[in-house]
Amino acid sequence: MKKLWPVDRWHNVNFRIDVFWRRLPGDGQFFYFYIMTKSNIIKGAVFLCVFTGLIYWGNYLGSREFYKNILEQRKEEAYSGVVQEKYVDSSEHCTPVLKFEGGDTTYIENELWDQIKEGDSVVKINGEYYISVYRKSGEILKLSYIDYFD
Repeated sequence: MKKLWPVDRWHNVNFRIDVFWRRLPGDGQFFYFYIMTKSNIIKGAVFLCVFTGLIYWGNYLGSREFYKNILEQRKEEAYSGVVQEKYVDSSEHCTPVLKFEGGDTTYIENELWDQIKEGDSVVKINGEYYISVYRKSGEILKLSYIDYFD
């Protein structure tokens, strides 16, 4: 039987970790081999870690716990003012922004942002799950984060 490579390669441990030989089905004259190198092992380990991380992150983003955490963060926010400008911040992943007179800004969810107009007075009290919107016409809106996240 003919050697596939010199014998000294079997003992070279610089980047040969292991050699697996498998006999293919059929007449038995062909051999299948796979040489695992350190670089292949490192690439495989990195891929496995990234893949596992993406699966975990995807499950977390799809869970109710993720939205409960955001709802609690929104509950602890406090802001107020007259809306001077509404815009979408492209540098922050196209997040809707309200800019108040005086220069303060706040990020807000899309559905709530759509219901607020420039010139409206907006009040969000710390510890509350809703935003009060006072229009110039005297109309009062209560925009609820609970309705948005449910």
